[in-house]
Amino acid sequence: MREHYLYMVQARMHHWRDSQNRQFIGMRLWRNALQYFVFRRGVMSLGSYQVGGFVKTDPNATRPDVQLMMAPYSMDSGAAGYAFEPFPGMQLFSYPLRPRSKGHVRIESADHRVPAQVAANYLADPYDQQMSVNAFRLMRNVLAAKPLASLLVGETRPGPAVQSNDEILDLYRREGQSGYHACGTCKMGSDALAVLDSRLRVRGVEGLRVMDLSVTPTMISGNTNGPMMAMAWRAGGLILEDAR
Repeated sequence: MREHYLYMVQARMHHWRDSQNRQFIGMRLWRNALQYFVFRRGVMSLGSYQVGGFVKTDPNATRPDVQLMMAPYSMDSGAAGYAFEPFPGMQLFSYPLRPRSKGHVRIESADHRVPAQVAANYLADPYDQQMSVNAFRLMRNVLAAKPLASLLVGETRPGPAVQSNDEILDLYRREGQSGYHACGTCKMGSDALAVLDSRLRVRGVEGLRVMDLSVTPTMISGNTNGPMMAMAWRAGGLILEDAR
């Protein structure tokens, strides 16, 4: 199992006009929800992260090694539930595109009611540790760059106290989170560890296929939704071929 592992940095902004935070609070939330349901427009018609990019943080890399995403809102981590901060803010996160740390999903019992054991094993590989530090420093550099810096009061999460590589890694271990891109635990291929053949059929089992992100042998270098839609389309074609 491999997974994109990220940390979210947040900053306070000077003006409400630059942040969406209050658009999801009180009567504005009701108004924006109604606008979306009736007209399919407004802030709720936008993607959750409107700015993204792929960056080469290692000068020796031959292609981008980190993905960066940004949004004009910030979350209140101290709230009892899901809430936006009560002041104008923004958020960004970043993660290494091709993590090398390997975890697993292991069946614990023949009883289907017993949950499987999931071990992500984040940051086990030194490469992932260095790339996570690079990703964090990239976010700091973006916040400090013009013209964005002129819109900001300052970083609020985690705050300027976190500086050294060890402090950054400790932060990732305590507060990092999944990118919801876990893959590879039911991979297709021809080697001894491949659970599926090239037509997504489970080896040794008749009439059973798998079609989700677990089938990819390696991590996708970015968001996984688009590639998975393409693979699902292909899987549909394979199923129809066999049915005929």
